[in-house]
Amino acid sequence: MIKDSALLKPVTPKEHGVWVIGLVPFLTAAFIAFPRSGRSTTSLLFFLGAVVSFFMAFTPFISLLKRRGKGLELKRDDRDLLWAAIYTVLAAIFFVYVLFSTKLLGLILFIVPIGAIFLFYCSLLVAGEHRDNLSMDLLGASGLCLVAPMVYYISLERLDITAIMIYVINLGFFSSRVMFAKLMIDLQKNDSVLADFKSRRKYFKKVSLWNVAVIHVLVACSVMKIIPSLAITSLLPGSVYTWKQIFSLKEKPNIRSVGFKEMGVALFFSAVLIYAYH
Repeated sequence: MIKDSALLKPVTPKEHGVWVIGLVPFLTAAFIAFPRSGRSTTSLLFFLGAVVSFFMAFTPFISLLKRRGKGLELKRDDRDLLWAAIYTVLAAIFFVYVLFSTKLLGLILFIVPIGAIFLFYCSLLVAGEHRDNLSMDLLGASGLCLVAPMVYYISLERLDITAIMIYVINLGFFSSRVMFAKLMIDLQKNDSVLADFKSRRKYFKKVSLWNVAVIHVLVACSVMKIIPSLAITSLLPGSVYTWKQIFSLKEKPNIRSVGFKEMGVALFFSAVLIYAYH
């Protein structure tokens, strides 16, 4: 009885911050398209169900893959195997409903890059790469942000430059936040960087340069009238927060506190971007 109870306990992602990367692009694109959308909210809700189910399936699937790579035998009553199957079936049901109810076959085109990213991610794990590797985190973010143009497509039944730029802006923002969060987590293991400003500046150099590069790209897009000028300001709070840490960080960061602040920065980003497009 105890064993069955443990088996039926859902396997959920441990990286709660990643939920923000999956859901904020969804909500941002949905609200940007909402006033002009003729699509029933039912389709979007079912697509949200597909996104959440696929995201939930990722954790048990990766666990199975890593154990399989180590040569460990999988049992039929394996908890990870059960919930990977449940989540995958739910994701497929939700997505097929959206596909047939909207008749937007272009959605299948998004499955190609998402599938390619997922398979490449898995191949890196099998090859021995650590899941906490920054490049793998950025790879995952690039796949999760594809949710934004898919939501836009479902809502307005078309793909245009706005859908592409919503993806670019989301990817630019969340890649910088992933880089920053990774550095803050690493500080828990190595706090020598806290010694002086020069060390902190060198430590945060990569994310600082990336923030500047993304902002410059968006400024260029704004000059060419590809995006609203106000959209640039959506990235400023994250950049300011990063540079503030470079100048003032004196002790090991509280990861829980960092997580809540990152959530606030992401919600501000979403609100400003939605307002900019309206």
